[in-house]
Amino acid sequence: MRLVNPVLEQLRYVLDASAVLAFDREEPGSMVVEAALNGSVLSTVTLAEVVFRYAREGVDRSTFASDLEQLGVRIEPFTAQDAALQAKLHPFDTKRSLSLGDRCCLAVAQRLGRQALTADRYWGELNLPIGIQLIR
Repeated sequence: MRLVNPVLEQLRYVLDASAVLAFDREEPGSMVVEAALNGSVLSTVTLAEVVFRYAREGVDRSTFASDLEQLGVRIEPFTAQDAALQAKLHPFDTKRSLSLGDRCCLAVAQRLGRQALTADRYWGELNLPIGIQLIR
């Protein structure tokens, strides 16, 4: 049985692929993600990224979206507004390259006014206009 931090249970995030994968694979930080799932958001772009990573490994995760929805995660469509926002995030990326998937996650977080939950430690080093919560 996992213990859940009641403070994290109150917070709601936009989930990055690294956080979702850490949770699903029970990697370090998975308990932090588990505590934040109910009420958090996963963009359709991030969902595609996670499902693709599993497919590349030969694992069929075609039900992954419904599995997450049963845990209280809302699947959020990626909008034209998000596409414009992700392009504007490039100038904040001066130390290391943010992938398209990373920028898409951050754009959805910015649009929704939520923090992004990630395992990518370098996000915290960037001067982003979006709050970042690291899982480890």
